[in-house]
Amino acid sequence: MTDPTPTVTFSPAERSVLRGTWFNMVHRCTRPTSPDYGRYGARGITVCDRWLNSFDDFAKDMGPRPTPQHSLDRIDNDKGYYPKNCRWADRATQALNRASNVNITHGGETLTAIEWARRYNIVPTTFYSRLNDGWQPPRLFQRPRPYASRKGVAA
Repeated sequence: MTDPTPTVTFSPAERSVLRGTWFNMVHRCTRPTSPDYGRYGARGITVCDRWLNSFDDFAKDMGPRPTPQHSLDRIDNDKGYYPKNCRWADRATQALNRASNVNITHGGETLTAIEWARRYNIVPTTFYSRLNDGWQPPRLFQRPRPYASRKGVAA
């Protein structure tokens, strides 16, 4: 019986980059001596057996990176490395998928704090100050008044 998975070919350079990605993924999840172990292996982030035991299976499942700007990303940061939880993502996508992001749900929609700030055209530092002060939606999304119209300031 033949393997129904299509064969993916990689240039030697791409195969080398992919092998480095695989090695680093395994290392940060399995080796306490890795500088990144605390954020991965110590948090319970694991690598599925298929990938842990075979670079070729990892390469076959992930395929080539769309561009050199893409790197390995876990869709759910609280889950491990396995085919349905991994993708190639650019820096902007990964920045919105960090474990340290603050997610806010309003009107049935969940976005990161920075996405809400951009949507409502609020300076991010102002938005984060409001969050730290305990503001909640919808007040959180109100545009700041112009400085001259604030109470006690001469226009």
